[in-house]
Amino acid sequence: ARSLDLCTWEVMAPILDERIASTWDEKAVWSPNVYVEDGVYYLYFTGVTNEFAQSILLATSTNPADPESWEMQPMVFQPSHPGTIWDETRWADCRDPMVMKVGDVYHLYYTALDEQGGIVGLATAGSPAGEWTDWGNIIPPNPGSIPESPTMYMHDHFYYLFYHYSYQPETYRIGASPAGPWVGEAVLAPGWAHEVWDGQDGSTY
Repeated sequence: ARSLDLCTWEVMAPILDERIASTWDEKAVWSPNVYVEDGVYYLYFTGVTNEFAQSILLATSTNPADPESWEMQPMVFQPSHPGTIWDETRWADCRDPMVMKVGDVYHLYYTALDEQGGIVGLATAGSPAGEWTDWGNIIPPNPGSIPESPTMYMHDHFYYLFYHYSYQPETYRIGASPAGPWVGEAVLAPGWAHEVWDGQDGSTY
């Protein structure tokens, strides 16, 4: 959908709605996130197989209002850091991408599972299409739940990492770099899966 004021929305035609057998998104697509650079819209999303193995995929467009303009790219990100737990033959967590550029480095935040529990993971690259180096967990792992929907926002030289656990309020941490270290969790309620951005009026939403 598109809007001039972020309140009234025009619903556009669906995109990426074709499911193709034996692909990484043959079952479903989840949790889109768009990064824009030099007129190119980079749409990162979670692709899901029939076994519910999850990967982070990429499509691009220079005209996002045209549903036929979106093109799948060869990028497939799956966790590879030491201790990760990921298996394409069964449910495997790798989802909720968010990309942010800091300096000349692109930062891909995602959620997954490793041997210590649920994580917010970080991968970096020199291009928005990768190749990505997977650094793994950047917050204390949670042995009982997978965090979801990480969002990073920078304000006054500090980095704010928002995320939540299923059916729990949004939480966030504040750090001095896009990879931490972080101060302890704080609660932002109500709801979850927040995104934060700067409006044209100078306000932060």
